[in-house]
Amino acid sequence: MVKKDCTIKIEENKCDHSEKHKCDVNAHKCGYKCPQCEYHCIEEVGHEGLHFCHHGNIKNSYISISDKGKVAIVKMENSKYNFEEGETAIIFFCDAYCKEQGQGHIHQFISNKKIENNENVRLIDPRSNIYECKCSYYWENILKFKADFTPTQQKQFSLCNWKCKYSSHQTPEYCQLHLWHDTIDEIPNGVYGNWIYKGHVFKCIHPIAIYSLLLIDKSESMESNSSIPTNDKIKQKLNNMLGTAIQTIDYFCKLRKEKSVNDKCAIIGFNNSAQLILKDTYVNDNENIINTCISNLKPEGGTKFYKAIKESGNILKEIKRNEYIPIIILLTDGLDHSYDKTKSYVIKLMESENAKENGAKIFCIYFQNKESRFDYGNIKGKSLEMLNEIAKLGGTNEVCDCDTLSSLCNTFFKINEAIETNYRLKLNK
Repeated sequence: MVKKDCTIKIEENKCDHSEKHKCDVNAHKCGYKCPQCEYHCIEEVGHEGLHFCHHGNIKNSYISISDKGKVAIVKMENSKYNFEEGETAIIFFCDAYCKEQGQGHIHQFISNKKIENNENVRLIDPRSNIYECKCSYYWENILKFKADFTPTQQKQFSLCNWKCKYSSHQTPEYCQLHLWHDTIDEIPNGVYGNWIYKGHVFKCIHPIAIYSLLLIDKSESMESNSSIPTNDKIKQKLNNMLGTAIQTIDYFCKLRKEKSVNDKCAIIGFNNSAQLILKDTYVNDNENIINTCISNLKPEGGTKFYKAIKESGNILKEIKRNEYIPIIILLTDGLDHSYDKTKSYVIKLMESENAKENGAKIFCIYFQNKESRFDYGNIKGKSLEMLNEIAKLGGTNEVCDCDTLSSLCNTFFKINEAIETNYRLKLNK
């Protein structure tokens, strides 16, 4: 701090004055030092309220990349800089650091005095008495200086620091709620937002695409002509229940195309084994979808759901995260011969990181063979019981029972609407 000269004039022919030195009282300033940069307050002596100065480089704080390691006043969140734990924060000015960190940034400090019941502060290391706090609290109670921020910046710093998960943003899009809010299931009144992710509200809008995994039973019983397709191209080669299933797949892809041209699909035929006949195919490629199904699907063999579920899990691992919601539709006319295995594979699939992150769901369709007038051993009842459990584990509780082309198309229409209403427009919370 610069010292001022004495204001008493020395008389002519004298080298000194007899009185005590006297300063210009108007030149005196507060002089309180900022704990970080050590710049002095430039307010008047005895001023009221917080101190004020034009801050300099941070001398007395350290970078904290994690909650462990050296004690830090500044917690570094910006990956733009490559710092090591405990490195000095001298490259920042006090206020410039906060502006650089932006929405929802926090600070760390040490307090030997226990702080409780304060919504702006929380204890993160009881052994070392390290707390973290919101920006406004830090400036008012730790630094004790006025922050040179605009009202817009002050509001921004007080908001939640959760970022939108989608990589399409050139700049981060943040949650619209206040910092450290409770997770929510519905957007509160007065908050502008379009969707919820893991309890946070975002105003951005994203065209969410669906990746449909269609698991089609191609067991021997699907050769029945109790329900036949009307599409001539399909009818020529598969004039049976399997052909009907293929025609409704074509119908479903057309429905999806109307909702999002970015939708993709994969088709797995299964009996005693699983056959992946196409994947990563856009739903608007209808001719390719029909031709591939006709050329590769033939009714034969038994029925083992788990083979198809297992193959679905492999595809799920390859689906790009945060850009597609996987919807699995299992269509069968029979009883699963290895249901215990199927159940374990369904549980494993739904508990996988990819399924949880992207909100995977499973729908089930029981396509009844009308020729089975006598249901020996209650096959239909047992099949529906299994499918109900799979759908429940798959998060939809949706099992549709149908026996004609018309009822099967209606089923796919309802599934399409359910996807739009419950899953595509309402992301997993």
